[in-house]
Amino acid sequence: MENSEKTAVENLESLIEGMWELRQSLRIREESLRLALASFKNGADLGTAMAEGKVSDERRKLDEALLVLEHRRDEARRAVFALALERGMSINELNRTWGISCQSGSSDAQEAEGES
Repeated sequence: MENSEKTAVENLESLIEGMWELRQSLRIREESLRLALASFKNGADLGTAMAEGKVSDERRKLDEALLVLEHRRDEARRAVFALALERGMSINELNRTWGISCQSGSSDAQEAEGES
């Protein structure tokens, strides 16, 4: 496997891992909010209910997981763009494949070409 293929595969695998991590973070965030809601419904004041659910801690973890996923998605897209352009695929084809605008595609293509 050539270097650009290897990079694309590694970045796509990292993106998939980031998606899994985000799902886990969402699940934990959902559980913390359910716990807080149950506590609130059982008569606790809102501040106590939110503290019991550790809502602020889980929000930070979710925000971090979202940022990581966004970063990995961008890296994967650039790696795939670089490989696809190297193999003769047009920017318009890539835009349609990824469901992105022409402006984003052009920007990604320039970044991918700059990293090659």
